[in-house]
Amino acid sequence: MRRKLLGSTLGLSGLLAFGLTGSASAAAPSTVVSMTVMNAANTAPMAGAHVVVFFMPPPKGQGVKQVLPQVGLGTTNANGTASLTLNTNAVPNADLGSVGPNTSNAFNATIMAWDSSRQYSITQAIIQEGQTFSYRATAGTNPATGKPALLSAAWAQSLNKAVKSGAVPAEQTQIAHTYRYSPITPVNTAPGLRAVLSYTYDTSVARQSEFELPTTEYGGLSLTSNQLEANDRTTRTGLTFNKPFHKWVWADYYFVDEAIAVVHGGWIQWEPDHFQGTVAVKNPNKHKKQAKKPIGVVGYKQPRYRRGPGGNWAVPIRPSSLPFERSNGKRQENTLGINFTLGSLPAHIAGGDMKLQDLTTYASVTDVTWYYKRGCPRGKTRVVYGPGTDPVAAGRVMAACVPNGQA
Repeated sequence: MRRKLLGSTLGLSGLLAFGLTGSASAAAPSTVVSMTVMNAANTAPMAGAHVVVFFMPPPKGQGVKQVLPQVGLGTTNANGTASLTLNTNAVPNADLGSVGPNTSNAFNATIMAWDSSRQYSITQAIIQEGQTFSYRATAGTNPATGKPALLSAAWAQSLNKAVKSGAVPAEQTQIAHTYRYSPITPVNTAPGLRAVLSYTYDTSVARQSEFELPTTEYGGLSLTSNQLEANDRTTRTGLTFNKPFHKWVWADYYFVDEAIAVVHGGWIQWEPDHFQGTVAVKNPNKHKKQAKKPIGVVGYKQPRYRRGPGGNWAVPIRPSSLPFERSNGKRQENTLGINFTLGSLPAHIAGGDMKLQDLTTYASVTDVTWYYKRGCPRGKTRVVYGPGTDPVAAGRVMAACVPNGQA
């Protein structure tokens, strides 16, 4: 899967002009969206559906309206598939992030598709320049009614008219904001080990964390696909763990609520803006709107140690060992079942309690290093291990004291 400040009076000609200026990324290999769209029941392709792709620039502040540059426009074939070569000139180099190790030059996009029945699909995508983004989408269902979400007749007519002109005007306006802690990763360390977690940045991949977020794009509150944090981080921070530890670590993020307008219709969605700078073991946010106690410390039950073939699913940590550092690895979903509580907001703003996911990876943004500190209990050896694979390939790394001979 998987992510310009202009006045609100910018007209169609301004949109077209804006789409032809920006970064020097036009010389890069083609960036393609290959989208197959099915109806809401997922029983038939949406043939002849219009598909438009917008670049989602970072928000510029409360009340500021920003144009969403159109970077692709097309129509699905009889199989419901459209292949669009994007014009990414409107994507500044400063707004490119990463979706994991060796996957830089990614940006946030929104893909909207609709057909003659007025069923529609909205996809928040993280697209990598020079690559093909392939996705199978279904038209949306109104979460309040369970029925297919439909464009109003007037909105559909306006969208179709805009498509004929070659440009679909769109903009976003920040209408609210909040700070919320999000899970980074569980840290696991064993007796006799010291673990250091760094939540940091590298100039080439300073935007890397992904979040799914609440939206009203289908009429009721539901969840988006993932989006990258919008702004580069400039902070180096972390935590040190000198005792056995198996708990989640959290990072404070600034989220903004954006009103998205496409021609004469739109929706509201929350977007991740930037890392605030605080990493903590204890989450001070409330579990739900009406909850009295904060979330606090959340434990992590690590999978049991398995030695693996030839003992290769673990790395022993002895006095003579070098520190074991995980600074690359697979992206891992963080699903705690803990609600993203937006707090008390005006009735017209999308709010509520949503169980969200985000992604973490051991890369230039998140890494953990385990050091030998002292011995385990008699007859045991300290190990870091991957559940079901070796600790370099594992999505998350565990630590334990295991009986001598099992390491």
